[in-house]
Amino acid sequence: MSTSFLPYPESDLNSNLDAFFRQPTQFPGSQPPSALFLLRRDVAQCIGFNPNTFKEDSEKFPPALWPGLMGIFAGIDLLAKYYADDDTIRKVGERFRKYARTYLKSFVSDINEKYFYLCRNALMHSFGLYAKDTSQKEYRFILTAGNLPRLIKVDETQTPCFVHLDILKAWKAFEDSIPLLKKDLADEIGKRKNLLTLLEKYGFVPIQKMTIIRQKQ
Repeated sequence: MSTSFLPYPESDLNSNLDAFFRQPTQFPGSQPPSALFLLRRDVAQCIGFNPNTFKEDSEKFPPALWPGLMGIFAGIDLLAKYYADDDTIRKVGERFRKYARTYLKSFVSDINEKYFYLCRNALMHSFGLYAKDTSQKEYRFILTAGNLPRLIKVDETQTPCFVHLDILKAWKAFEDSIPLLKKDLADEIGKRKNLLTLLEKYGFVPIQKMTIIRQKQ
């Protein structure tokens, strides 16, 4: 297997795992950054935080909460592959819900993981806030930032069903889940049959500096 997208020798899985979970404030130097490293920095900036310090600085980094939430959902999709040790396309929903149930359990209950995933589908697939479940029941999502006592509040008295979701709590839930997953992967590294393959496919992003050539007016 080629190691062109891995920052360390492929035989050193622990080193590759550490590189993948590198803190977003610790730059990797000449090594390619991990997809998770870049995603966490981008989400922090969208939330209104300085990605170099992870401290709130909404004046220099005006919030862009909509793409921030999309980044959170994409991050859960990414980490769910590693949790499940599988990247089969048809299992996306199953992986996402299981990851939420396992690692976001302080925020997401067995009941509202369904709404969390439906909101993910609405944003990621329709760039909107409307969804239907498998029974054709309709849902409208209302996003807020720091105004809910919990991550999700459901109002089933409305038709369609109204689901309120707090973006800041979703971000905290996502960030809190990351060290938990890292510990589990490190503890079970010998049992993870596809970890190296997943790191090879999705782990690192060899982004290089680009020179933009502007056309003369």
